[in-house]
Amino acid sequence: MSRVKPHPIDVATADAIIKDWCEETSTPSHVVFGRAKARWCVRARWDLWRHVREAMPHLSITELAWVVGRDHTTLLHAFKKMELT
Repeated sequence: MSRVKPHPIDVATADAIIKDWCEETSTPSHVVFGRAKARWCVRARWDLWRHVREAMPHLSITELAWVVGRDHTTLLHAFKKMELT
């Protein structure tokens, strides 16, 4: 029997925030969850991360990274580049 602890993040809320942001900005979700390195794709991805971070300030960087499907160091780098940390 495994002792997997449920994740404390409200995934439904995070998904709703991401979906709403994608609709508001007319950005396809495959762009923000993809691996494209085109400048506009990276900027859109960073804008989404900042939006989720502001909407869910109780999340740690590690939890936020889990929500957006990235490593926490990737988000730290992005936030440093955006001067948010």
